[in-house]
Amino acid sequence: MSKSLSKIFPPFLLLIIFLVPLTTNAAIENPLEVDTFQELVDSIITIIFNLALWIAPIMFIISGFYWITAAGDPKKIQTAKDIILYTIIGLIIVISARGLVTLFKTIFEVRQQ
Repeated sequence: MSKSLSKIFPPFLLLIIFLVPLTTNAAIENPLEVDTFQELVDSIITIIFNLALWIAPIMFIISGFYWITAAGDPKKIQTAKDIILYTIIGLIIVISARGLVTLFKTIFEVRQQ
């Protein structure tokens, strides 16, 4: 009952099906639009930095809601304080990391020239 693949498709048709895609000039565009590793790292750092700058105000607003809706509950007030503290620590880390990367880039660019 089962027919082999060579009886269904003649051998030259199989050859065409499998070899034609290999011979075409298919160009795959660079979705990241970067050419070097340094540009890739810069893009990733910029994305993380911008994301942190968008998330920080949202976290401050969330902590404000926790504080306002605490109604005197010390656990909720402490949660709000912790969110504010960790958001500030995260911002300091992200901003200082961006500054360190810029500093290192400046140092290494001066030495290369």
